[in-house]
Amino acid sequence: MEQQANFGHDQILPNAGRAKDAILFLKIYAGLEVVLLLINVVFIMTFEEGLWASPEGVFTGLGVALVMMIAAIILPIAFIMWMRRAYANLHRAGVQDLQFNEGWAAGAWFVPFMNFVRPYRIMKEIWIRTQTAFQSEEIEVQSHAAIKNWWISFLALGIIGNIQTNLATNGNVEGSYLLGILNCAVAIYNLLLVSKIVLAISEMETEFAERVRLSEAEKTARIAGAYRLLQEGGTV
Repeated sequence: MEQQANFGHDQILPNAGRAKDAILFLKIYAGLEVVLLLINVVFIMTFEEGLWASPEGVFTGLGVALVMMIAAIILPIAFIMWMRRAYANLHRAGVQDLQFNEGWAAGAWFVPFMNFVRPYRIMKEIWIRTQTAFQSEEIEVQSHAAIKNWWISFLALGIIGNIQTNLATNGNVEGSYLLGILNCAVAIYNLLLVSKIVLAISEMETEFAERVRLSEAEKTARIAGAYRLLQEGGTV
């Protein structure tokens, strides 16, 4: 069971398990994108032979698509659960001047137009404020460039996906597969990058929880020692 860290009047809620789940599904999905990329490459290389339209090609494509569809349902749930808890912990730690209510860490993903900007702003805030709130000493805050690159590549995936769908709809199958290779490459980069971001934030939270646990243990030991001295008639 994960430790809960006391900070002021609230508790830092355990988040390492959620981070582990999110990272696992991010890497699984990245692996599926690698498989899809290789399939697209094979289909392009054998396009004239028509492998993409053969029963084997269709069956392979449908099988991978089905697995990715299931993963695409689980992954956002795991990631948003982690993200909401990470933002909630900043609120519970008493971090001042946070831009949004903790519920927006989940809700912002589902509001049209807002979901183009607000998840990025919240993730950026989690990245910066977790460093300043949870690290043990004065540190130089790491640049949020990784957050920016993650979000740009995430938005790019939506654009590439729309173009790819239009190509396929208009009968340009070869162009669709070519763009699919780019889509997979960007997705792999995006997924591996955000998994590193989640890991880094999780490590800061875990380090903080351990420091608090040790501090509480030291405080308890001092109280117990003082009580023993009183019992023995000594002076505290």
